[in-house]
Amino acid sequence: MKEILLENDKLKAVCLPELGGKVRSLILKGRDIEIAAQPGTGKIYRAAESDGNFGDYDMSGLDDAFPNIDAETLTYGGRVFSYPDHGEIWSREMEVLGAEKEKLGLCWFSPRFSYNYFKTLSLSGSSLVFSYEIKNAGDTDFPCIWTMHGLLRFERDMRLVFPEGMDRIVNVLPDTPLGEKDSEHSLSKGEFDFTRMPDASALKKAGWQETEPWYMKYYGAGPVGEGSCQVIYPSDGIKAVFSYDAEKLPWLGVWINAGGFSGDYNLAMEMTNGFYDQVSKALDNNRCCVLKPGEKLSFEVSLSVTDFDGNV
Repeated sequence: MKEILLENDKLKAVCLPELGGKVRSLILKGRDIEIAAQPGTGKIYRAAESDGNFGDYDMSGLDDAFPNIDAETLTYGGRVFSYPDHGEIWSREMEVLGAEKEKLGLCWFSPRFSYNYFKTLSLSGSSLVFSYEIKNAGDTDFPCIWTMHGLLRFERDMRLVFPEGMDRIVNVLPDTPLGEKDSEHSLSKGEFDFTRMPDASALKKAGWQETEPWYMKYYGAGPVGEGSCQVIYPSDGIKAVFSYDAEKLPWLGVWINAGGFSGDYNLAMEMTNGFYDQVSKALDNNRCCVLKPGEKLSFEVSLSVTDFDGNV
């Protein structure tokens, strides 16, 4: 599979144009520390079927979920939309518009939904910047959700720093330590310290087995107050900081997999413009992007990987 290397004096990123521009590796140089989640045991990078199931593939690295996450078919404005699992971009081979030492331009056109998708990856100091322009090239309204689907390395001593104003969360999935689907929990006064991975006592208190495997996914119950969140790796002495425009990406989801799904270990801080996952659900919640014909989405997400000095 074709790889394109981006590198400066701080970072080294390896990108896969055949998998939607997935960043399969992001290394902090000098320390030689990998930040991107790597494929689980026995999994390799391979071309994906156009409408394949995301869980059947490597489930690693940083990619994009667009125009949805959960698969479904719905009718909107008299048009039938059939959304594949985790959207289209992650499984599509993108055209390389230009590749330089610190910058990569990619694009793809969707015949199904009639949108143009432009993605630029660039290194700036200790940051990897994802820049996007998505245009509705069709003649009808297009309901869609864009989500940063960046799977990072899982460590049991990880610490999470949430955006300002995110004080309650909504559980997305059944059969997890968070209990019933759509149940709400307090970030600061709940049964878990959500800034850390739950330990045996917290899992037992929640009625879960005291050990792995487990997984969970949740969203902030309201829009975030700032476009910033962090994943800290104390044992490595580093932190990964996401920065973005909270007005364009007002919702934040968190996915944590401690071997509970397909035996993999990874974590994702998923900033998004829809709440949540299914386009139909986001439309019902009045929290969905609907692109008019000719309308564009333009935004950036910056991921900085730096030393952690012990202060949040």
